[in-house]
Amino acid sequence: MNAPDQPPARNQIGQSMYRKGLERRQRLADATAELLKTTSLTNLKVIDIARAAGCSKPNFYLYFSDVLDAVLAAVERISMATPEIVRIVEADWPAGKVESSAKKFVSAYLRYRHSERHVLRVRTVLSAEGEPRFKEAERLANAHLLDLLTQKIETHQARYPRLRQVHPASGAAAILATLERLGSYGPIEPNDWNITDKSLIDAVSAMVSNLCEPPA
Repeated sequence: MNAPDQPPARNQIGQSMYRKGLERRQRLADATAELLKTTSLTNLKVIDIARAAGCSKPNFYLYFSDVLDAVLAAVERISMATPEIVRIVEADWPAGKVESSAKKFVSAYLRYRHSERHVLRVRTVLSAEGEPRFKEAERLANAHLLDLLTQKIETHQARYPRLRQVHPASGAAAILATLERLGSYGPIEPNDWNITDKSLIDAVSAMVSNLCEPPA
């Protein structure tokens, strides 16, 4: 919904969109996200999205210019700063419990990312191919969390001067880059190195905690 002091959003022909129009556009974006669970981007068609959203093909073009435009709307609805993740990062991580707090954060992040993996897979590919709108969507999805993690590292650096060799925002960005990459994998299959989903979570959690508390 638009805030009272903001001009209404506009559809593809320049008409102002209010509640009903915004809800229909959102329904199309949600239908796109749902279809990406079973349909590749190359096989996704306007008519399929429209049918799944319970509207007509002309209705689709009232809100989106093409399939990629609808996919972008599905991508833009995702923020990694979910209430659960924000609550974990904003909480105090007391001495002696930093690693367990870090593990809660890493697990919550990967759990949510996995739930949105079908849409995020498309975002990752298009961003890597240099699509500017999808690169920006990827940046915005983690922007608030980047700020929160930077503040978390700064707080712990104030407690432990030994940690100050790491630039806080760079440390936060490295954490998120690692989680994004790890989150793009499916369940880990048996391998010669005995790497499991749990062992990867433990490893990343240790990396996070080492930025917030010196080793004993």
